[in-house]
This record gives sequence, structure tokens and C-alpha cells, in this order.
Amino acid sequence: MTVYERAERYLSRCEGAISGSGGHDTTFIVAMAMVHGFCLPTEAAYELLRDVFNPKCSPPWSDAELRHKVTDAAKTQPRKLRGWLLGSGEPVPQSDSSVVLPANKPKPVYDPDYLAEFASQLPLDVDAEYLELRSQFTCWNRSPAGFLHKVFREGESVWVTTKGSSKDGLIWTHDGPIQNLAELNHLKNGYAGVWFLSNPIDGYEHQVDRLVKESNPDGLSFRCAECVTDWRHVVIETDCAPADLWLEALVVLELPIVAIYHSGGRGPHALVKLGASSPQQWHALLEPHREHLIRLGTCPHTLTPVRLTRLPNCVRGQTGQLQALLYLTPDADGTPIARRPLREDPLAVWIRYLQAARFGRSDNL
Repeated sequence: MTVYERAERYLSRCEGAISGSGGHDTTFIVAMAMVHGFCLPTEAAYELLRDVFNPKCSPPWSDAELRHKVTDAAKTQPRKLRGWLLGSGEPVPQSDSSVVLPANKPKPVYDPDYLAEFASQLPLDVDAEYLELRSQFTCWNRSPAGFLHKVFREGESVWVTTKGSSKDGLIWTHDGPIQNLAELNHLKNGYAGVWFLSNPIDGYEHQVDRLVKESNPDGLSFRCAECVTDWRHVVIETDCAPADLWLEALVVLELPIVAIYHSGGRGPHALVKLGASSPQQWHALLEPHREHLIRLGTCPHTLTPVRLTRLPNCVRGQTGQLQALLYLTPDADGTPIARRPLREDPLAVWIRYLQAARFGRSDNL
């Protein structure tokens, strides 16, 4: 096993950095291990941190922040003998060039042929009618709050905003079985876009040092990682795959897809239930699917646990298109949508109820 592979395995066993729980120190320690423990060149250390360690961090570091950590580590004198993770027992000089690195492992990228082959499993075209028939609940005329009421649990709060890059927004809370599901209808029209945070929050404003900037001098936020109370969802979206093939791929994926809704722009988004209880588990559960999803067309940068996504059945003012809800199955279990039974027509349900009631009547009624 090469030194590079050993360093990669070392990082795969490290827990990610969590903001508010010593995340800066954790990241600096692993950067020291890469640069001084394994004697990797700074660029190789940065690439490993970016590809192996950073996806497990909550929230992930920016490229600039990671490079800064590696640079700081390279300038810091280690307390142990340099090369302590190489197992030689001898210190390695700073200028040592004996570490031979393999060619960089290619990162997965969108592969149109891979998508076409995967989507070809389904001989049918997928459209709104196809998805509606296989939804657990109907999508027609469902209000934005009605959508959130099905997806989230009683007592949970959800961040909703009309400004994707702003800390301005509102908190919607699931009040239980009886609730006004028209309470977000004022967002259906008149805004450039409407988003919701894919995972629930505690509803409190948090002060976070890393968020301090000119536009937010106090570093306050309702939707940072520190606010999240459950990590069960991941958003899958694409900017490159053709919409028809993308939908066909979604319906044959063996993932618990809770909802599919149009972005009002390039194509549909899918909300998938991972069932994680922590950011570390979220990354661990997603990892086996990451390369496959990216090759199908998923945008890599969107695969994060703290992610805004389009709120269904609101008009995206930038395009004039509806962020239409296409599929809604809160109890998704991983069965591909293509293999789900068709939902019974509501009229047939009422007819069955009436027949049962009639059959149960006494002769003198």
C-alpha cells in the first residue's frame, strides 16, 4: 500500500469536523497528520482533505479554508518526529522527496452515456401523470404548507425563505393534525423563488463565528448546521442532465424518494430520506451512492446536509414557471417508484365506502 493510500485510509477513519464542537482544531490536527505525519506535499494533503475528509464535516469547509489549514499546518513545527505515521521510527527531513504519489484519483463527473443506459431500464416515458399515479398522496392542488405538513413531523420547524442567499425568512412549524394549510399561500406568487431547508431546525437564531462577514457582522443564522435537529433528508438535483432522462433515472433509483418537484427552471429536484441522526451518519449513508448519483447528473456541490431546495407549488418569478409538485410519498421505503403500485382512484375509494355502508344497513333503513 502506498503512502498516499495509507493517508487516504487514515482520513476515511477520522470523524468529520463539527462546527461548535472543536471543528477548527479537528481539521488542523488531520492537516498536521497529512503534512507531517505522512510527509505529503501540501497540494496532495489538500486534495485528500477535500475529497475524503471535508464531505464528512458539518458544514463542509470552503476550498480556501482548507488550503489555509494545510498552509498553517505546513508552517507549524510538529511535536512528534516528522513522519511518525510512516512507521519507520526515524524523522523525515522537511525536504524529503522519497514519497511517491500515485496519479490523482479522478473525481466522478456527469456521464451522459451512463445516464442514458441507466434510464433505459424503463421502457415508458415519465411525466406528471405517471408520477401522480404512483404517489402515496395526490399532488394536485396541494398547498406549500400542505406539502411541508406531509414531509415533516409534528413539532418540527422548517426554514422558508424567498432569498436563497439571505438570512431573511420565516419559520413554519408543524402544529399537528389540525392546521391551517393555507398559511404559506402568500408565497405562491410574486417572488423570484421560494425555498425551504431540507432538514428541520430548532427555530432559534444561532451566533456562529464562521458566518461573520460584512453583510452579517454578528454571524447570526436560523439555518446553519447548529440549527438542524434531524438529518434525514438529502436533495438530489441536476443542472446538466436532460429532464426526461433525469426523471426516468429517478424512478428506477433504489432510494426512498419522498418527493419530486420541478425547480421552475432546469429540471426536477428529488427529496430523499436517508434516515440519519447525525451529520457523520448522513455522510456515511450517502457515500455508497455518491459516485453513482454524480455520474447520473447530480450536482456534487448540492450533496450537503444543510441544503435549501425549492418549495413546491410556488411560482418561480425568474422564469414564470411553477415549482410543481410531481410526486409525494412520505413513507418511501426504497422501492423504486417504477415498481410502486398505482394509487387507487379517489372516486373508487368513495364508491367502495358507499357500497360497504349500504351492505351494512338493516332492512328497515
